[in-house]
Amino acid sequence: MIKIIAEILGFIGLLLAPMLLNGQSDSLRLAGLFTNYMVLQQDTDVAIWGWAAQGEQVNVVGSWGSEVRVMSDSSGRWIARLRTPKAGIGHRLEVKAGTYSVVLSDVAIGEVWLASGQSNMEMPLSGWPGNPILDSQSEIEAASNPEIRIFMVQRDVAGEPIKEMAGHWLPSTEKTVPEFSATAYFFAKHLHNTLKVPVGVIHSSWGGTAIDSWIPAETLGLMPGYANLKHALNKRDTITQNTPSVLYNAMIYPLIPYSIKGFLWYQGESDTGNPAVYHHKFERLIHIWRNEWELGDIPFYFVQIAPFNYGNQTESVKLREAQFETLRVSNTGMVVTLDIGDPGNIHPANKQEVGRRLAFWASGHTYGQELVYSGPLFKSMVVEDDEAIISFDHTADALIIDQPEIQNIQIAGPDRKFYTATVIVESKRLRLSHPKVPNPAAVRYAWDNTSPATLFNSAGLPASSFRSDRWD
Repeated sequence: MIKIIAEILGFIGLLLAPMLLNGQSDSLRLAGLFTNYMVLQQDTDVAIWGWAAQGEQVNVVGSWGSEVRVMSDSSGRWIARLRTPKAGIGHRLEVKAGTYSVVLSDVAIGEVWLASGQSNMEMPLSGWPGNPILDSQSEIEAASNPEIRIFMVQRDVAGEPIKEMAGHWLPSTEKTVPEFSATAYFFAKHLHNTLKVPVGVIHSSWGGTAIDSWIPAETLGLMPGYANLKHALNKRDTITQNTPSVLYNAMIYPLIPYSIKGFLWYQGESDTGNPAVYHHKFERLIHIWRNEWELGDIPFYFVQIAPFNYGNQTESVKLREAQFETLRVSNTGMVVTLDIGDPGNIHPANKQEVGRRLAFWASGHTYGQELVYSGPLFKSMVVEDDEAIISFDHTADALIIDQPEIQNIQIAGPDRKFYTATVIVESKRLRLSHPKVPNPAAVRYAWDNTSPATLFNSAGLPASSFRSDRWD
């Protein structure tokens, strides 16, 4: 671990060196996102910003032939929109103001995504003591790729939105990837393999945090129960990472308006105790982040929490349902993890598959690749005689029941008593029945904390847990 930290500090030194040698100072300073090794979104007008003397002209020049001139405002802040070319690596970016200049080297042009959430997003490729990542060592040994890069935002909290944060871009090498978010790395790896262009991920997450920490105070203040939020945020000595809004203020707001393609989100375990309001908060988070970036309804792909034994007092399946309901927001997508969880470990080891499935959504839904990017999602239930007919979206060629001896599909009549259903697969539909349910009224699948996946589509992707009723 000491060796890894030393290597990363060496990289940070390389990042800072050109800034100091080329005059970055109070007279000309770029925002912390702009360093050597950074990835800029391809074929668009990317936002580049920083600070200079008040009312000074700032020239921003890309080695690919684009140039723009802007003036700093009364506070010295400036922002430029620089056109980027198609994907590639080995570029330079130069920023000039008066006698000062900053030159950034080894700049890549490609696809940029922002990954956020709690510990399952934060969990590094090297794993944690006693909590490994599947095939971690072999993945690390094969990780060198100059076209995959991650910006790691350092942990911080703030009572109000701040303009700067600490972090650094690093290229993917055997020495740097152990500290990368495993999920973000595997997403970037699989997306790069599909698109054959550089992929950059800005990683900003903090383990054990609830969704409130990632939502701005102005948004939470419109919801019941947050009347005293501003007072709490003003008490700086009592702020923690779970104080509402503080991670948005310190770890998301400073990233705006860095040009990105979309968002990745892996969070929810800390909100299983109160799932009833989660989807309202989650929808608001999506809307406000999109509004702040001013890039339209860009993709927002998220990971549904995995099975875990939270105990009898917690109905985590309702949190999964709240995440499922968030799919009604435009241009969102959900990765189901029922088949790759571990009821005894809240941090499942198979992050390769989580990243791969996020990349499926991006590849198929965003970039138009021909592939199946989602598992079956419950669509409707109709009753025919004494049977319930269940239809789904994203069935691929057909539905598949795996391990029928442990089926976790239940059916109930108006008396609300559930029985394990007899299941007949009719290509893309399920036909459910039970002798004690002559008048089906509801069906449920994997409706508890720990049930594993038994229902898949023909592409091998699992269905989400679901229920057709709203009885409790």
